[in-house]
Amino acid sequence: MKKLFSLLIVFTVLFCSCQSAEKQECSCIGHPAMLYNGIHYINPDMPVTELPEGYEYAGTVSEEMGHKTGNKDIPFYTKDGSDDFYTYQMTGTYIGGNMIDNTKQAFHYIQWIPIDEE
Repeated sequence: MKKLFSLLIVFTVLFCSCQSAEKQECSCIGHPAMLYNGIHYINPDMPVTELPEGYEYAGTVSEEMGHKTGNKDIPFYTKDGSDDFYTYQMTGTYIGGNMIDNTKQAFHYIQWIPIDEE
């Protein structure tokens, strides 16, 4: 009985450890997410060729901010009073509807918006 109880405790600790580790990750599994000011951001929209008005250069993406997206050392832009930001990076080219031609790579602006992680 003691062995079973000990085994249950070990599994409980492991399970709780995994749960707390998962909280550090984004709950949007399968979608690239960036981490900015402790908040996860996703890019659900199509790339644009011009930066929207009011956005200003805020620096370059650090490895921590890039958060497993491969985005590092690329410029990003913020706007006072807005909770999103844009990066300027190589992407496929928007061709209409919800379609991007990945064979036509060019630099575009990508909007990143915060996600709700409830």
